[in-house]
Amino acid sequence: MLNTLKGKKIKLIALDLDGTLFLPDGTISEKNQSVIKKAISKGIHVCLSSGRPFSGLPKDVALKLGMRYAITANGSGVYDMTDGSVIGDSPMSWDTAVKVLESVKGFNMTRDSYINGSARSAGDADSYMELLGKQKQLTDGLKSYLVRTRTFVGDLSKYIEENKLSVHKFTFNFCANEHGIYEGRDEVEKILRSRDDITVVSGGYGDLEVTAKDVDKANGIKILCKALNIDKENVMSMGDTENDLAMIVYSGVGVAMANSEDIILENADYITLPFDEDGVAYAIEQILD
Repeated sequence: MLNTLKGKKIKLIALDLDGTLFLPDGTISEKNQSVIKKAISKGIHVCLSSGRPFSGLPKDVALKLGMRYAITANGSGVYDMTDGSVIGDSPMSWDTAVKVLESVKGFNMTRDSYINGSARSAGDADSYMELLGKQKQLTDGLKSYLVRTRTFVGDLSKYIEENKLSVHKFTFNFCANEHGIYEGRDEVEKILRSRDDITVVSGGYGDLEVTAKDVDKANGIKILCKALNIDKENVMSMGDTENDLAMIVYSGVGVAMANSEDIILENADYITLPFDEDGVAYAIEQILD
């Protein structure tokens, strides 16, 4: 299917991280790095498009490759990585954020909030580590990333309310029982999806991610395209999970990794190789040749 990409006029490539650009250990393959550099040398913008906060991005590596822009927290924050300046900001209001947290109070899950580009988490390090130990679906590399990038604030709802903090995104990760079933996830999802003031998706590993109403990765691409004067038809997006769906559908060319969830495979224009077989490089090479 990818051979029909030849001749496409792509000016911006948006790349998801986990399950797309990143290998399981959180690194970027030499092949992917080489092809990204080649695309940038030809005048194509290549940006990160992640569910992670700005503080959780591999900025040093990205900048060395020539990448400048980053869509973060599922499209709620768009940044220039060269100086950390904000290009676009679409957070939940503090009162909406508090209502979301209160609506799912009492469930046994980790609660992460992305505020001003950084991650603030409920509880303390010990309680967080205890919950992570029960989240068998998460890789060791991802658990290490989570612990390394979180600041613990105790009562998260109280912290947000007292400081009147707008929130880019919430991420809720669930404990898995011996049968691999996520405890409480169905109930939490039902509660969240009953609200009409937020957007709810999953970024993989059974998590649930919450942003402001109508805010998703497509929102981030719209903001960046406006800043760069690029039409959406000249955008290629690549991803693998539900939180990539909006940008896959919105972009002129939506590319699914072969390891993608069914909903991404069904809605993408093209399917490339798996993330651990340099699928990003393979797709980009089709538009460069």
